[in-house]
Amino acid sequence: MTVFGYVFLAADRQELVSLEQQRKQLKKCGERLGVELDDLYVEEGASLKSPFKGRVAGKALFQHVQAGDTILVLQCQWVLGGGAKEAAKLVRMLKKAGVSLYCADLETSITLDEKRRLAVYQGGAALLGKIIQAMASCEASEHGKAIRATKQLRKEQGKYLGGRYPSVGR
Repeated sequence: MTVFGYVFLAADRQELVSLEQQRKQLKKCGERLGVELDDLYVEEGASLKSPFKGRVAGKALFQHVQAGDTILVLQCQWVLGGGAKEAAKLVRMLKKAGVSLYCADLETSITLDEKRRLAVYQGGAALLGKIIQAMASCEASEHGKAIRATKQLRKEQGKYLGGRYPSVGR
C-alpha cells in the first residue's frame, strides 16, 4: 500500500495555500490515519474547473495508483473539479480500482468504506454541505465566463448591449 499526497497550488492568490503548509498538513493527516506519506504530487497552474485526470500532476498520479493505495488531499474541491459528472466519474473509477481518496476537510475517504470507531454520529448533513460547497466553488466562475462570451459575440454582431439607446439616422 502506497500513500500519495496531492498538493494543489492555486493560481488565485486568495486561495493559495503554500507548498510547505500543505506538506505539513498532509503529514499530520497521515499521522492521524496511522500512515506515512510515500510520495507527493504537486499541481501548479491548473484551474479548479479542470478535471483531476486532465491536469498534469493529477493524470500522473492517477496512472501510478494501484489497488490498496491511498490518495490524501486537504480539500475535496481540489480533486472534484470539472463539474459534478466528472467528479462522480473520478470517484467511480477510483472506487472500482480499489483506491482510497481521503479528503482531510471531510475527514473521510470519498471512494472506499472505512472502519470507524465513533460513539456518536451527528449525521451526514455537514458532510453533504461541505461537498456541495466544494462543487459550487469549482463551477462558480463558469457563469461569468459564459456571460462575457455572449456579450462579446453580440458586440461583434453589432447588437445592442444596453445603456443609452443609439439614435437611428442621426
